[in-house]
Amino acid sequence: MCFIIDEKHPDKKIATKSIMCYKVLKMVDNKLRSPYQNFSYKLGRKYTSRLGKECGYINKGLHSFSSKEAALYERDDWYASKYIIFICKIPKGSEYYYNPTNQEYVSNQLIITKQL
Repeated sequence: MCFIIDEKHPDKKIATKSIMCYKVLKMVDNKLRSPYQNFSYKLGRKYTSRLGKECGYINKGLHSFSSKEAALYERDDWYASKYIIFICKIPKGSEYYYNPTNQEYVSNQLIITKQL
């Protein structure tokens, strides 16, 4: 999944406090997995990734949504009830980009805190 950089918000930011967000995951063999990369997640663990920027988009990073509604829309778009929405946080000090049109973050750190 690629993150499209918003023209009005093209610069990377540093979180001055933890940011609450939402992530859509699926349950596969009793493991939480990301829909696109099939990456395995566990509750409470801090994940890190580098942010890879190319020509108007970010091709590496940890994706999340700023609203429950945006996460619900994304889940419904995949036509599957097996996708679950989780409350997460982007920890203070993390690097991130935000696209307000898509209500989407991409960050270099993310913690999955609990199921919605």
